[in-house]
Amino acid sequence: MRFPRSIPGLLLCPSLVFGQQAIPTTLSLADAIQLARQHNPAYRQALNDRHPAAWGVRNAYANLFPSLTASGGIGYAGSGTQSFFTSTFPQDVSTWSSSYNLGVNWQLSGATLSQLGLKQAQLTAADADIVGAENTLVSTVTQQYLTVLQARENLSVAQARLDRDKEFLNLAHARYDVGRATLIDVRQAEVARGQAEVALLRALHRRTRR
Repeated sequence: MRFPRSIPGLLLCPSLVFGQQAIPTTLSLADAIQLARQHNPAYRQALNDRHPAAWGVRNAYANLFPSLTASGGIGYAGSGTQSFFTSTFPQDVSTWSSSYNLGVNWQLSGATLSQLGLKQAQLTAADADIVGAENTLVSTVTQQYLTVLQARENLSVAQARLDRDKEFLNLAHARYDVGRATLIDVRQAEVARGQAEVALLRALHRRTRR
């Protein structure tokens, strides 16, 4: 199913903002849903909310493991003399020194353990929000798509009816001119054409409103 260019913005609801992005001249239902996924604020917000929830789960797992610390240093003292208070000590050779430290820290508490369950629940809720937002988006876009399609088909039917009733009116005039139809037949054809014109205007109005 394809739509003319005037429809895409209506399909994706007024809250969508396309900026400078070019709108395709034809839009299938799959294209409309894809554009909605890219630009619908409610759906994009649901996706964004998942990132901090996922990081919260990672941090909760990280808190269950011990933390390691490591440090080291190198010292150098050249030859000469060194003073300590009022005493002086000669040093004939240069010396190097080094130090290393490795520490392990592991703390577990009820609060640490409960955080994991809490963060996992928040991530599950964020995933559920994404599914709900996508279902709402797909349902809304599909309904609008079908509504616009129906309006277009109704317009085509109304136009075809008007064309047919115009031909019937011309035929009634021709038959009346040669004495094979009455004035009542001509008036009935005129009424039918007028009704077809009204139906076409209504179809145009409905399509414009959508």
